[in-house]
Amino acid sequence: MATNTAQDTRKTLHESEKKWGKPAIAAGFLLFPNMLLQKQHALGLDCIDVVIILQILKHWWFAESAPFPSQVQLAKTMNVDLSTIKRHLVRLRDTGLIAWTERKSKYGGRSANAYDLSGLIKQVNDFAVEELAERQKAADERKARGIRKRPVLRIVKGKDADGQ
Repeated sequence: MATNTAQDTRKTLHESEKKWGKPAIAAGFLLFPNMLLQKQHALGLDCIDVVIILQILKHWWFAESAPFPSQVQLAKTMNVDLSTIKRHLVRLRDTGLIAWTERKSKYGGRSANAYDLSGLIKQVNDFAVEELAERQKAADERKARGIRKRPVLRIVKGKDADGQ
């Protein structure tokens, strides 16, 4: 598997700037796997679920640090009622895609929940493994068909085109 170099990252960033514009990328961007969108239905996600997940991912900067946007912040950003956010988060938790733990402020009060996306990540990776296996199988089949279709060229020693 190829490793991502700084040069590759700069090239990708440059392409993103060409697509979206330098200010939009400079203001921040989000990385997430295509499989999340491709298997949205299979994961049982509706459009609000996906946007909630994207909003949570927007706050996840380091793998070892859980994101912790507040439910109020999510509701305001999405322009939906807080009850909508709560209902969808509970459903996402009940399906095992996300979990959360309560956080306390340094003064003892409640703070925004820390979200754990490991259930979602596992399922997305399971779908990705299946997808990659299907792609490899299709590539192998194309290769096998190509080998069967190639004409067999034989070199015949002896006379040339002039009969000599």
